[in-house]
This record gives sequence, C-alpha cells and structure tokens, in this order.
Amino acid sequence: MKRSLLILLILTVFLVNSIGQNINTDRAYRDSLKSQLFVADNDSTLVQILNSLAESYWMSEYDSSIFYARNGLLIARKSNYQAGEVNSLLTLSLVSSVIGDVVKGYEYSSMAIKLSVALKNEHLLSKSYSAFGQALSSSGKYRESIRAIKKALTFKSKDPLQLMANYAQLSDCYARLNMADSANYFGKKTFNEINPDILNPPYPLRIVANMHRRLGAKNLALSFYKQSVKSSFNKDDDVSLTKAYLDISRLYHQNGLTDSTFYYADLALLNSKKSRSIVLIIEVSEYLANLYTAIDLRKALAYANESNAARDSLKFILQEQSIKSFNDFDQKLKELEIQQSRNELRAKIRQNTFIGSTFTLLVIAFALWRNNRIKQRGKKRVEKAYDKLKTAQQKLIHAEKMASLGEITAGIAHEIQNPLNFVNNFSDLNRELLDEIEETINKGDQSEINQLIEDLKENEKKITHHGKRAEEIVKSMLLHSRTGTSEKEETDINALADECLSLSYHGIRAKNNQFRAHFVLNSDPHLPKTHVVRQDIGRVLLNLINNAFYAVAEKSKVAEGEYNPQIKVITQSSKNEIIIIIKDNGIGIPDEIKDKIFQPFFTTKAAGEGTGLGLSMSHEIITQGHRGTIEVESNQGYGTFFEIKLPIKGNT
Repeated sequence: MKRSLLILLILTVFLVNSIGQNINTDRAYRDSLKSQLFVADNDSTLVQILNSLAESYWMSEYDSSIFYARNGLLIARKSNYQAGEVNSLLTLSLVSSVIGDVVKGYEYSSMAIKLSVALKNEHLLSKSYSAFGQALSSSGKYRESIRAIKKALTFKSKDPLQLMANYAQLSDCYARLNMADSANYFGKKTFNEINPDILNPPYPLRIVANMHRRLGAKNLALSFYKQSVKSSFNKDDDVSLTKAYLDISRLYHQNGLTDSTFYYADLALLNSKKSRSIVLIIEVSEYLANLYTAIDLRKALAYANESNAARDSLKFILQEQSIKSFNDFDQKLKELEIQQSRNELRAKIRQNTFIGSTFTLLVIAFALWRNNRIKQRGKKRVEKAYDKLKTAQQKLIHAEKMASLGEITAGIAHEIQNPLNFVNNFSDLNRELLDEIEETINKGDQSEINQLIEDLKENEKKITHHGKRAEEIVKSMLLHSRTGTSEKEETDINALADECLSLSYHGIRAKNNQFRAHFVLNSDPHLPKTHVVRQDIGRVLLNLINNAFYAVAEKSKVAEGEYNPQIKVITQSSKNEIIIIIKDNGIGIPDEIKDKIFQPFFTTKAAGEGTGLGLSMSHEIITQGHRGTIEVESNQGYGTFFEIKLPIKGNT
C-alpha cells in the first residue's frame, strides 16, 4: 500500500512540474493585463481589460474575479457600454453559482439576458442563457437548466468553446436525472467538439470522461480525467481540479482499487478547501464519510461533521444574502448621481439661507437704528424678511425629510426589480413548458406530461410569490413616502420601529455594500397602540436609527482589533407612557457638544452628509407635537443611548 501511494505521489509531482511553465505563463498574462490598465485610452478598452482579468481569476481566486468584474460593470454602466456590462454580469453570475450563492447567480444572469435582448446580440444571448442554466443547475433544478441551455443553443455563437460547454452542461444535467441515454448522447457531442491539438477546458474533458465511465471504458475515462487534471492545473482552476480528483476516486472505487480511491479522495478534499467553494467541500466530505462508513466509523463521523459544518455555513451565507440582497451596481450608479445632486441642492439651500439670514439681520439692525423716523416702513421690511427666512427654513426641513426618504428608497428600488426579473424569466420558461406539453400530448407520453405540468405549477407558485413580494415592497414605500395630514391615528409602535430599523439598514447598505452590523428589536409584546402622527414618529425613529448606523460605521473605520457594530431598539410601556430606546456601540458624542445636538443646523458630519436639522426636527416632533420627552446619554468611544417617552393618555 505504501509503495502504491509513493508511486502515485511521484506521478503527481511530475505532472505539476511538467505544467508549471503554463501556470507561470497564465500569471504573466494577468500581469500583462494589469499593466494595460494604466495605459487604456478609453472606457471601453478599460472594461474589456477588467473583464479579461475577471475571467482569468474566476475559477481560482473568487475575490479577485468579483473585484475586477464589479469595477468593469460600474465603468461599463457609467459609459453606456452595454456589451461590456453583459460580460461583467456573466462573470459575476458564474462565480456566484460556483460558490453556492444561487440567488445572485439568477439575478446577474437575468440582468445579462435583459441587456442582450436589448442589444439583439445572439452571441451574448447564448452566453447569458448558458449562465442562467448554470445557476439553475447549481441549485439542483436540472430540468429547468436543460431548458435554459437548449434555449442558448438556439442562438448563433461563433465560440466553439461555448458550444462545447453547452453540450457538456446538458450531458451533466441528464446524468444527474439518471437519463443515461441522453447524457451519453450529449457526451458524444461534447467529445466531437474537443480539439486534440490544443489543451481543452477541464469541464468538457471531465464530462467526456464521465461518459466513458458510464459506458465501461475505464481506460479512456482515466485518460480524459488526467487531461482534465492537466487543464485544471494550467488554468489554475481549483474547482475543476477538485471535481476531476473526485471523479477519478469514484472510478477507482468502482474498480475496487482502495488505495487509489482514498488517495484521490483526499486530494479532492484538499483542493476543495483551496477553492473555498463550500458546495464542493460538502460534496467531497460526504463522499469520504460514505467511503469510511464500512471501514472506520470514527473517520466517517469526522467527515460527516465536516460536511454538516460546511452545510450550516452555506445556509447562513445564503440567508444573509436573501435578507441583504440589495447590492445592485446599476442602482449604485444612480445613487451616486442622486447623492451628487442632493449635495449640490443642500449647498445652495445653505448658501441661500445664510445670505437670507444675514440680510435679515442687517435689515433689523437698520430698522432699529432708524425706528423713530421710519418705524412703520421698517416693520414691513422686517416682516417681509421674516417671511422669506421662514419659507427658506421650511424648504430646508422638507429637503431633510426627502433626503432621509431618498436614502431608504435608493436601497429598496432595486429590490422591486429582483422579483420582477424572476417573474419575467419564469414566465418565459412557462411559455416553453406549454410548447413542450403540447408536443408531449401529441406523443401521448402521460408520465412526461404529468412531470411538465408539475414543473408548470411550481413555476406559477414562484411567479405568484415574487409578484406578492414586489407588491409588499411598493406598499411599504408608499406608506413612508406619503405626506400625511398631520392627524394622529392609532399606531402600533412595535411594527413602526421594526419597519424603520429594517429600512434604515437597507438604506446604509445601499450606499456601502461592504457594511455589516448586528441589529435587533426587543419589543414589548404587551405594548398598547397609541395615537400619534405616524409619519412624524417614523421620521424621528429613522433619523435616530440612521445616526446610530452612521456612528457604528464611523467607528468600524478606526476601531483597532475585533469590533462588532451593534444597534438595539427597545420598546417598553409603563402606566401612562410608551418608552422607545435606541442604543448603539458607535463613536459616541463628546461631552462638550451634548447640549448642542438638538440645536438647528448643528452637525458633526462632513459637509454634504447632513443638514443639522434631523435631531432638531425630532426634538420638536416629540416635545411639541406629542408632549413627550427625548433624552440622550453618551460615552465617547463607547456608544450612545436615546430614550423617547410618549404619553399614552391625553396625547390625542
């Protein structure tokens, strides 16, 4: 056994050394592309270079691939280079599918399909439907994936590698559905597209090897598996390398070669961890657990635990993505433009307010100096100037309210597009399903008809789900955007606080998709409903929660060591009042300015980031509009505590 392992180890080292020169060549290619970034003379060229870099990294370094693709997408969108935008979206879709984030895979490929249709570019349409099929396959929807790939094949594409990949994908999906004849048919078509004079991509080579393994040609299968290994090394592709090692292990296991089975299984696990693909780690760990079940229960349990841990990690990531899926680059560019316009508007308003206030003070001083001679004339001038100042202040307060709403709606607007994309895509699939049902009815295959009808029902459920999701988002936005009548109405403070907390977090995530924070609402289940002006109390909560997220975001920029941003909103009730508490562990408020924070126009934020009216407006709404109190406690460097008290009786 030791001798066999030694021979296998020597062969592996020889293989790595023999293709080391190709890997160095690939790295040289990347370095060459990076050097071209600094001399690109237009945006289109720059986007093409960024996309080439993203494609060169996408199977080896996901972070780098995502980084270059995102930057390419932003520049392409800004310069209206739609073909470059499609290629960036396709790379992001493929990376998302590989690492298990199928929600993003759907989203990016759906956007690519929409743009490709607008461009009427068949090559990009073929690539876009292929990426959509890959996302479906990654989530286990093999029948839907087959339909998407067949749709891709209906478009003309001059790329032979794309055609080979489509055939390979179809073969793989049919194999996973245990439809061996169809899997072998498309496996042979994949084999016919392989060029023996070049080093082909690893994925089609592995699919051809799988076909030979199913047909019992183990020597041919092993030959193509080794070609896939060599190609994976050449492409620095840890994902394909892992899958090739895993398939080789299965081949040896099928033929009863125990040493080789475990050797290649261990190599597969090692490379799955290098690839950082949680989906692969789960698959390989479960395979090893099954192998060891018959010979070593302790090791089998260890690998099973490793698989479960990876599965829990993947579940957490996907949950996080589904809750915080507001990372849309098209919306980000629009937000940048909106923010720029908003900053210019605020600067003009501040300038006009300053000029108006100064002029008013001069007029008042002049009127007092000459009050004995022109008392009536001075009085009229003062009243006129006061009216102008009051109007300017009202406009500024309105701008502050709209700015707060804009920060939230900017983060939510894209969320409406997501369910609509799903509705459109599944509607397209349903039209194709209806065509297939019609053909199958003519053939008289009842079992296939039943399966297609089940698929149709499943898609209709998804369309209904995402339609209702879009409807709820629109209702929420309309509720917060309506002006209101300033009339008090019976309000559930718990529901309002939960809504404001969620919307505020989405707003700051829309401006900075890297931001993360833990936020929680500890609500009193027995909190009574109370009569308040819902829009005004909502603005107060949004303002305080926005400030809390701003404080923890600023602290995260300067914090040393491990720092976990935390926001907590608490609701309580006593005999005669409702208490709302907003706590954060952010930068805090210095003692010397605590007494100034409720003054109009006072702000510690950078120019263009705040008008200084948020807390002043909140104080007025609570104390004058609702006869309540608002108090603050803060410890600089450790956090801030706001407490709002609203009377239950007598506030109507």
